[in-house]
Amino acid sequence: MIVAKMHRRDGEALLAACDHDLVGKTLKDGKIKVTISESFYGRETIEHDDLAILMKQATSINIFGKEMINAALKEGLVDEDSIMDVAGIPHAQIYFV
Repeated sequence: MIVAKMHRRDGEALLAACDHDLVGKTLKDGKIKVTISESFYGRETIEHDDLAILMKQATSINIFGKEMINAALKEGLVDEDSIMDVAGIPHAQIYFV
């Protein structure tokens, strides 16, 4: 299951989405420390069809987790070379120009 939250400001739409089991966790990997907060990524689970719609509305996307990365790969929004690993969790940022 995936959680997602759309942040809209000044004509931009940032979609923050992650695997639901990551919410509330802090990932530490060397100098990198990322907290996957409910306030940024949301708390409501979302269906894959609704997620695909939100991804197409976004001007940028910030994602964490295997399930979420697979959804972005399926939609053709990210390629394997763009995926990073943060403490064993896949992460990607996608920007549309």
